Amino acid sequence: MCEWKSRFLVKGQYRCKVAPEPESRYCVFHKPDEKDLEEFRKKFYEQIDEIGPEDERNPRYDFTGCVFPEELTVGKTEWRAGNRSVVLPMEIPPGARFDEAVFERDANFGEVIFKGNVGFSGATFRKEAFFGRATFERDADFRWTAFNGVAILFSAMFRKRAFFGDSTFEKDAEFGEVSFKGNVDFSGATFRTTISFEGSQAATVELGVHRPTILWWEKDREGVTMKDWSSGRSFWGFARRTFQKMDERERADAAYYFEKLWQWRSRLSHTARISTRILATLGYPFDLILLRIPTAYGTSIIRPLMSWFVVITLFGGLYAGFPSLLGRTVKSIWTLSNWVISLHFSVTTFTTLGLGDIYPGRLLGRALTSIEAMVGAVLMALTVVVISRKLMR
Repeated sequence: MCEWKSRFLVKGQYRCKVAPEPESRYCVFHKPDEKDLEEFRKKFYEQIDEIGPEDERNPRYDFTGCVFPEELTVGKTEWRAGNRSVVLPMEIPPGARFDEAVFERDANFGEVIFKGNVGFSGATFRKEAFFGRATFERDADFRWTAFNGVAILFSAMFRKRAFFGDSTFEKDAEFGEVSFKGNVDFSGATFRTTISFEGSQAATVELGVHRPTILWWEKDREGVTMKDWSSGRSFWGFARRTFQKMDERERADAAYYFEKLWQWRSRLSHTARISTRILATLGYPFDLILLRIPTAYGTSIIRPLMSWFVVITLFGGLYAGFPSLLGRTVKSIWTLSNWVISLHFSVTTFTTLGLGDIYPGRLLGRALTSIEAMVGAVLMALTVVVISRKLMR
């Protein structure tokens, strides 16, 4: 029997039952060098038509680890006479497996109906992978799949679960108008070029445990990896809409944060129009200082409070380190009373209370207190906005 074995199976278990090619350890489906196309086509149709002894072929639609040297398409039986591709029926029965399969040419599954669970886990699509308007009646497993060419799933229908965890999309990926009736999992997926999720809908979406998150100290905060600036807004818009339907408010807020973040990256990228880039460059510092860092675009209550603490402590430290700014004379700046008084003045200035018990004695001190008062007023206003947004939701 052929010596190929799947990396997903227990060591020593072999899936392929087809006899190896002459002077080879592998059959025509798994032989690593060039295939005899006529022999491949013959064996391919013997398998799906259940021709030949059962112990000399794999289960009917089990193509685990197969290497397809020709285009794979679906359609009518009479198309088989052509020389350009191998043909599958329009309806794929339950139990079809393409795990670890290698599609050397285009793979066309357009409008196919997969009746049962179908697996493409660990598969490699060297060229175009077309699943436009395909219907997956049960679970669809695309984990660890490598899409080296364009991946098109436009208007596909996933009635149950869809798994794309740790899959890699090297070129454009089209998920427009896709309907995920069940859960879709993109945990650890990598998108290297343009992707589109315009008009897509999902019942639930999974990006990993506690992902996405806007916490600065968390690694892999997004749960997915994107390389193209223009793609983030489309994906995160889809994720935000889905999390809102799921009533996952915190994750919806995180998705909105990344949607805005990638929107700015898109405007600043070299692919944007020059006028767009100029305006984005001019507005970027204000966006960074007033919106992203202190409020995470209105999605975090922790960040405004942290901003309060940082500003009050920073100015309080200046007042304590240079008492003359407030017209004070102290024997040592390291006394507890000096720091308490300085922080007290910083708090009253930040909150614009202005108690009057302490006041700046120098021009520089007056300038600093004016700056702190303005920063405090802005941060307090932003905090009110964030809290109001949270409560209204």
